[in-house]
Amino acid sequence: MDVRSLELFLAVSEKQSISKAAQENYVSRQALTEAMNRLEDELDVQLFVRSHQGVTLTPEGRFLAERLFVLKPLWRSTLEGLKGKAPEPKVVRIGLPLFLFSAKTLATIVGLSAEYPQFAISIVDCSSETALSRLGRSELEVAVTWLDSRSRKFVAEPVGSAEPRALACVSASSPLARKHRLTAADFAGQNLLALEADTLAGAREVEYCRSAGARLTIVPRSHSYIVGMIEDDAGAFLLPSTSASQFSSSRIKAVPVVDFPKVLHQSVVRLAGSSREVGALARRLGEVLTREAGPYA
Repeated sequence: MDVRSLELFLAVSEKQSISKAAQENYVSRQALTEAMNRLEDELDVQLFVRSHQGVTLTPEGRFLAERLFVLKPLWRSTLEGLKGKAPEPKVVRIGLPLFLFSAKTLATIVGLSAEYPQFAISIVDCSSETALSRLGRSELEVAVTWLDSRSRKFVAEPVGSAEPRALACVSASSPLARKHRLTAADFAGQNLLALEADTLAGAREVEYCRSAGARLTIVPRSHSYIVGMIEDDAGAFLLPSTSASQFSSSRIKAVPVVDFPKVLHQSVVRLAGSSREVGALARRLGEVLTREAGPYA
């Protein structure tokens, strides 16, 4: 596996076409197809579903594409620095809660690199519970959190008033999948799945499950494991995000949960120290999150 293969994979995932990606990257269609087959063999997963209309990403392919998209600016700047083309930019690590991990939001945030070429933006999956401590240990430069904690160590910038509700990923064969919207009453006696490193600020999800009369099952951070449980109708995966798209398939449906506690209206972007340039980046990050999350309020 090499960097070129990963860049070609990102091109195919963006164009959803082997032919278009090959043309854009000046390689033959056959060479690109062989490169993608080798990548799948090396990773031992299927990344694409191929058809006459083009290619679509499997859940594993979407997972890989989103992560690689985050890393791409960093590896490019590192390689350019090694070749002496430009001074290596400062890495700015942004802690982002899982509920904001959607392809659109990630692409927009990484796109800030064009506005701030002096930075190589690296996005880190980070829950609100650990954000402040990781900032304090200098493991992050910027973090998004909704915890109301005041500290002289950090500067806070408001995200805005966007207030996305939760989505429940359920088996397409479940009675819940036939509804257009869900409330706590629909989860009575049901099993709700939650991540072991909870990104819903812990108490919110536990309290909601208690009010709904639902059971709560803690599951590991494994995409394939969660997908398997949902498809087997072993529970509904509850998450306040647009990232439910990474779980969508013909066997899984995402249904809005309209009475889940609002989770973003108290969010802030916190940054360690008071660097003027990083502060400007943090303010732009707040604007981006407000704009991208707003349609899901």
